[in-house]
Amino acid sequence: MSQQFNPRDYITDNLDEEQIKKIKEIFDVFDSDRSGKISPKEMQDAIKKLNMEAEAQTIMDIIADADNDDDCEIDFSEFLKIFGFTATFEEDKTLDDLFNVFDEDRDGFVTYEDFYRICRKINERYSENELKEMIEYASKEEKGKVSKAEFENIVKKKYAAV
Repeated sequence: MSQQFNPRDYITDNLDEEQIKKIKEIFDVFDSDRSGKISPKEMQDAIKKLNMEAEAQTIMDIIADADNDDDCEIDFSEFLKIFGFTATFEEDKTLDDLFNVFDEDRDGFVTYEDFYRICRKINERYSENELKEMIEYASKEEKGKVSKAEFENIVKKKYAAV
């Protein structure tokens, strides 16, 4: 029997309870059998849904590095580690890979269309308005386009004053 999820168990200086709940929603997209762990099969299915077969080995390497208990599955704590919520981005490559997942056309920006594509692939449903508001909030240099530096700030939770 799996333990009840308590977001308070994961609160840090950088993450509050609401943020933890949102991240858990993303985790649950991958954890299709609701076991509390993402199996290799579930990760493979997610890679296919996101049309990321070309990046599959990189993704699997990242997962192997995060799998602290060597059970070949990723629990929520390890998931947080993968996406940099509990560690710093010492490796620029990890951030580059994440940015490239969003920046499909490799123009150096993430646009509304990029966010829309990713949201649909992972079955996250935001309205057109919500997505556009997110892009407008994040894009400071060139409205409607999130640069790599802005994307990095978002991921690292370094928000500019509004």
